[in-house]
Amino acid sequence: MGPGISNYTTHVKFDNGTLLVSLSSSVLRQELLYGRSKIVENLNEHLGKELIQKIILR
Repeated sequence: MGPGISNYTTHVKFDNGTLLVSLSSSVLRQELLYGRSKIVENLNEHLGKELIQKIILR
């Protein structure tokens, strides 16, 4: 998603259609929550498949 967000990403896990992303910034986490469905759409488009159904931001 870009170098700005990757600087705050502490852990990423994909399991059964769910992408779990741990972030060290609560402000960034709150901002990303608003665009969660668009993030899923963009990631699946980039992957070329509907692999991700849900994103959990911690």
